[in-house]
Amino acid sequence: MKPQYVIDMLRFFMLKRVVIFNSIALLSVSDIKQPLS
Repeated sequence: MKPQYVIDMLRFFMLKRVVIFNSIALLSVSDIKQPLS
């Protein structure tokens, strides 16, 4: 069984990765939409 701080760190890194991925996806989508408009 893992200590609580290890679980918290894993959650933090996963959340951070999801946020970074979402921001990159939003940026790429806006870059694709700009030339069309």
